[in-house]
Amino acid sequence: LLQRPVRSILDDWKEEGPDDPEGDKRLLHEALDILRQHKDNPDAWTDWEDFEDELNRAEEANELPD
Repeated sequence: LLQRPVRSILDDWKEEGPDDPEGDKRLLHEALDILRQHKDNPDAWTDWEDFEDELNRAEEANELPD
């Protein structure tokens, strides 16, 4: 069997979508707004493990939307 090398996400741009500078600016501004909000309230952040635990609990309790 031939082994295929693992490709980097940087080598695969098919999911990038069309060139949209205005959309890119809008996404950047939204991300910066969120960062500013969380800077003022650092307790709003959660780490990945805590998020996964919360998600798993919600899934087990059937609390996630369909």
